[in-house]
Amino acid sequence: MRVATRTPVHARFDCGTRVVQHLRAAEDYLGAPWFDNVLYTPSGDDTRLCAGEVRAIVRRPKGDAVILVPMDAVPSEPLCLFVERGCVHLKWRIAGNATDLTLRPAPVGRVRRLAFAGPNFADLAARHGVDARAPTMESSLQERVDMQFFLNVFFPWDV
Repeated sequence: MRVATRTPVHARFDCGTRVVQHLRAAEDYLGAPWFDNVLYTPSGDDTRLCAGEVRAIVRRPKGDAVILVPMDAVPSEPLCLFVERGCVHLKWRIAGNATDLTLRPAPVGRVRRLAFAGPNFADLAARHGVDARAPTMESSLQERVDMQFFLNVFFPWDV
């Protein structure tokens, strides 16, 4: 299987703007992993938009595909200051009785655009204290599943 660390996509924004963006999925980029978050259409239905993190880019004769970890929306926290700006809280998807996070293939053409999902440090601090670090890919499955994220409402591409 041929894999790549980046590939271009033709990003589409809600306002109708289209630009070329580069998806990245690299275990080691300048000493650290770089896995982009994206908004994508899971079944080609443009009315349904999902969030996920690209873990691999696969080169195929019929067109590149991404292997991603889908993220599910969870209820917003009470009194969250960002709710009025459309803050979406996310968690990794894990299938029932699975031993790791769920992976999903999707053609690169279904990726709508890059997104920025940041760790929910308030939730992490409430569970593990203010000095806690966000779980890494080597952390236990339970730590990764418990971690919450949110789409960054101040990221210019997400407004």
